[in-house]
Amino acid sequence: MIRLEIHDGASWVDVTDKLTSLRHKITSRQLEAIDFTLINTNVNAGQKVRVKRGASIVFEGIIYERRKRQESGVLEVDATAYSELIAYDRHVVYRMYNTGTTAGAIIRDLAALESGVNVTNVDDGPALNAPWEIQNERALQIMLSTARGTNYYLRMKPGRVLFFKPKQVSAPIFTITADKIIEAEYSEDRWRLKNRVIYVGANGEILADESEPPGDLPVVVHDPFLTDPNEAVRRARIRLALNREYGRELRVTMHEREFEASGIDLFSTVAVNLPTLGLNENMFVFEIEYDPRERIYTLRIGGRLELLEDFLEGEIGGDVAARFGQTVNIPEIIGSVSLQLEEIRK
Repeated sequence: MIRLEIHDGASWVDVTDKLTSLRHKITSRQLEAIDFTLINTNVNAGQKVRVKRGASIVFEGIIYERRKRQESGVLEVDATAYSELIAYDRHVVYRMYNTGTTAGAIIRDLAALESGVNVTNVDDGPALNAPWEIQNERALQIMLSTARGTNYYLRMKPGRVLFFKPKQVSAPIFTITADKIIEAEYSEDRWRLKNRVIYVGANGEILADESEPPGDLPVVVHDPFLTDPNEAVRRARIRLALNREYGRELRVTMHEREFEASGIDLFSTVAVNLPTLGLNENMFVFEIEYDPRERIYTLRIGGRLELLEDFLEGEIGGDVAARFGQTVNIPEIIGSVSLQLEEIRK
């Protein structure tokens, strides 16, 4: 059974009996978070919160957002808490990382800004192919950019255990079949399901052309500052992986007993065998929602239909796959905005 506890400054207080909804998710900012609603119980920004499933702590973080409303004498409090990774948002850093520095080495270096962080689960990942100078940037933004640009996930588990691992489908821990769920809904957007990525660099030269079968849905990325074919191939492969996250989404509702027996957690890989929806493959869990009144769980699996803030980040913020080892410069931003305005005019 799920339990929600708030730290009152002296001890942990169980507020599960006041809980009406709880959602454990990966946010559009790529941060792990929980949204929850309490009745007639107040919380404050800055308070620590944790979620327990049985004897295990599955989430621990800090409340950053709170909304209160009152109706017919009943107080409802909505709050959002982010994992302790959010602590790096308060650190502004200047760094110079040389060619050959791995993504994991960068994560470990910045992780040391906070005390007591265990980095034994931080993988090395790819290395920089050019020096990377960081001037007065928030450490959290650099860490998230490094994760996004290498297609790794970054997660701070309870106990300040930092994970930096490839975002890939692994061996499934559970098989989702029709007899184990209440309902399922599958959404797909072929506008986002790109299976071929072409990079056009300086002077209009095609530097990379990467695809997955059948390769019939191409996207062309123009970067007039890109000259290295190896870097273009790396970015193209990252974009292929990211496209798999955005084009489709499976929502599954399960009874509490089935979910808790499954061992599913955020970032788990599950086998999905739902022939009526045309699905028979391994997929990735990125959101878990719990309804304590109905005692049911809703999972979002396999990807995420693109949110507006994701779209703007990719189109105006520059090439997502270039975030590792490169800061977005003014010409790129101006070029991206110009291209978007041209598309709107069309």
